[in-house]
Amino acid sequence: MRKLAAVLLPLAIACLFISLEVILARDVGPQEALDTLREVAKKAIDLNVDLAKFFIGLATATIGGIAYYLKSANDYPLQTRFSIFLIVGTVSLAVLSILFGHIWIALIRNQLASDYLHLNAPGIVWSERLQYACFLVSLTWFALLVWNREMSRMLLR
Repeated sequence: MRKLAAVLLPLAIACLFISLEVILARDVGPQEALDTLREVAKKAIDLNVDLAKFFIGLATATIGGIAYYLKSANDYPLQTRFSIFLIVGTVSLAVLSILFGHIWIALIRNQLASDYLHLNAPGIVWSERLQYACFLVSLTWFALLVWNREMSRMLLR
């Protein structure tokens, strides 16, 4: 049963991610055909892509930070259910932040490839918001994990 779950769980997660991307990729609203990009549009595209890449980098650093923290705290083997929840939640939300950043960039790329630009399309706006939200909750849970484990460590001394 566990082997079946080990196979089906990654497939289910992949299907969930793909369906999220398909849902967010639906563009609704006015679409402006592009002949050439104005400087303002180029700057807006650059800012969007740079922000997405910045938060992708921060989410990746959060995953590395939690891995380093757990590796360096190996003298503290006590894992409570709460700390396990925070570890899994932090990593999962950081991965979701990376996913939404990827979707954000991909939607802009797809619009440009289709010769139109609508930066206020719901898919782009929601990808941006979800990337921020997932990253901020992930970072908050990481800080809560560190605080919880350090307070527990101090109580055990």
